Amino acid sequence: VARAAWAAATSMRSMVARLRPLGGGGVALERGPGGLACLSFANPGKKNAFSGKMMAELHDVVGALEHDSAFADATVLFVKGTPDFFCAGANLGV
Repeated sequence: VARAAWAAATSMRSMVARLRPLGGGGVALERGPGGLACLSFANPGKKNAFSGKMMAELHDVVGALEHDSAFADATVLFVKGTPDFFCAGANLGV
């Protein structure tokens, strides 16, 4: 089991490293009041379509939510797109 978990983690790190240079935009995580955390997608030129870079950043954000003490008491995750769109899907033009 430990070997399989290590292989999966290594594979995920490799995939994230390959995705990170693809495309633009960004994903941001902010701490709000009380138990609120806010996740924002920002790639307005592509209607917030996810690029490889954004997928890698989303992986980082999930890690922060799981392990960063700043988010230990977060009970609500508010997900939004900026400025006018939520998310148009994946950016296939990268």
